[in-house]
Amino acid sequence: MDALEKVAAENPAIAPILGPKDLLTVALPEAKSANPTLWAQGEGQARDYLDEIRRGEAGSSLKERYHQLFPAKTA
Repeated sequence: MDALEKVAAENPAIAPILGPKDLLTVALPEAKSANPTLWAQGEGQARDYLDEIRRGEAGSSLKERYHQLFPAKTA
């Protein structure tokens, strides 16, 4: 989440345009740089974790941060 938030803060319009999966692709090098051991398995691992965050399985705090970056779409 830190890397996603950093990329989104540097480019405020980018998160809504790219969406979660594409923003993850942009932010993953930042995450790997900050903690290479954690992200050794790469994008697949990061996508799984992003889904866990979205569903709230990684904790309510991370879920809230996720929904601040990617608010639910209204019809």
